[in-house]
Amino acid sequence: MEKQFNNHYGIRMLILIITWFAFGGTLLVEDINHKTFTSALILYLLPIAIDYNSHQPKLDKNKRRKAFGIWSAALVSTIFLGISFFGGFNFTSLLTVGIGFFTVKFAFWVISITYVFMAAVDWVEYSSPEEYNHREIIRTSMREKYSNDSVEERSEFYKEISNASVERTGTDK
Repeated sequence: MEKQFNNHYGIRMLILIITWFAFGGTLLVEDINHKTFTSALILYLLPIAIDYNSHQPKLDKNKRRKAFGIWSAALVSTIFLGISFFGGFNFTSLLTVGIGFFTVKFAFWVISITYVFMAAVDWVEYSSPEEYNHREIIRTSMREKYSNDSVEERSEFYKEISNASVERTGTDK
């Protein structure tokens, strides 16, 4: 029997490859400053962390990869945001050893391919029957949970929010 790959994770991998090249194109420009570097890094890593946060894997190895994807991306983003916020990078010590800003940027770009490899592994692992069945169980239970509500019951929530907003602001429609 031929293995069926989940199209969602394949498209996700292709998008990550494209963004990895775009990230590299931004970083490898000669006259980039530390704020542009930090912005590019955060714009590359934060969506990865948010995406991994939405996964609900069943197998332990997939749970570990999810945790690594979230925490590594969030940690690196936070560190560089903090460095950028408190004055930027000081590469004078690296220059004395012969390592320039371009080398550091290139190293980050090469290391960031880890997330592309993780996406490829996700595509294979999340296409397994165990993970597919697990997602199907979650999807079915969520649909059952909300399918019993009538339209009136569901719209009542929004009416309450609308009335609370009017009372808080003191304005009327």
